[in-house]
Amino acid sequence: MVQGATHNNVTQNKNNDFLTRFKSDLDNINIELKKDLTSNVPLINELSNYLIQSGGKRIRPLLTVLSGRICNIDIDKTLNIAIIFEYLHSATLLHDDVVDESDARRGKKSSNIIWGNNIAVLVGDYLLGKALLNATNAQNMKIMTILANTACTMSEGELLQLQKKADIKITENDYYNMIRKKTAELIASACQTGAFMADVEKEKEEAVYNYGINIGMAFQIIDDALDYISSKDIMGKEPFKDIREKKVTLPLIQAIDKCSENEFKIIKKLFKKETLNNKDVQFITGLIHTYHCVEQTTETAEKFILNAKKCLNIFPQSHARTDMEDIADYIIDRKF
Repeated sequence: MVQGATHNNVTQNKNNDFLTRFKSDLDNINIELKKDLTSNVPLINELSNYLIQSGGKRIRPLLTVLSGRICNIDIDKTLNIAIIFEYLHSATLLHDDVVDESDARRGKKSSNIIWGNNIAVLVGDYLLGKALLNATNAQNMKIMTILANTACTMSEGELLQLQKKADIKITENDYYNMIRKKTAELIASACQTGAFMADVEKEKEEAVYNYGINIGMAFQIIDDALDYISSKDIMGKEPFKDIREKKVTLPLIQAIDKCSENEFKIIKKLFKKETLNNKDVQFITGLIHTYHCVEQTTETAEKFILNAKKCLNIFPQSHARTDMEDIADYIIDRKF
């Protein structure tokens, strides 16, 4: 097994090349996924391989490995559990694409477009089953509890998002509660599990969990901001997808808070329409840019990143701590 991340004094490169410094860890994660993710049903293997090769960054299992390493446990002790969080993440993406009727994921056709909704949902269920099986094989009740709580919390977050769709009265607190459940909890649990497997004191386990919550919040906030400023070539999906689906995310929440009474009436009228046309989208995105809401959203994400780094102060300086601090910075400046 390849050992550890390579430390070659690479400066913090704020693009996809940043993750090449973790090549050895990511290679080990991909090897473990390919070895573990096999079935007697060819269709499962076909779709699973498509997911593995689709360009996912493996941030969640990587964070499990790094959280274990910062607590002085090696990758070979965490690897089989780390991939649980990739299974959970991939299952969520499969189900999300069906719910959202998506046609692209990471610049490629989404699985539901290629194989159909029924197969995409069932393979998502299979991946959830694989996560449960790996957790059971660990023969540790706490890992099972973390996994079960995470799956339930993520489902609550997704249901909240559906419930709040087109709701222009959603508050920032509503939004934060929703993204904590649907995005941040999975990342936090990935971190917590790495620390738990190292059998460290409770304070350190809680520290990496809170680190994960904060970078998870920032991750989703930046995703929501990028939807208003990025392109299909960078993000792998059409821009303004959230607004076309009437998802009220932080940039729009902030625009609604700042806009005039007349502008709010127009937004309210637009959100009663069955579908938004290009002119409607341009009006809303124009408001977001006029009121500098993308910049404000980014500043909010930066505060979460600062909090995430503070959570690591309980640990002595080490390569692993530096890696986790740098990943926090990468969350802000990543490009898709």
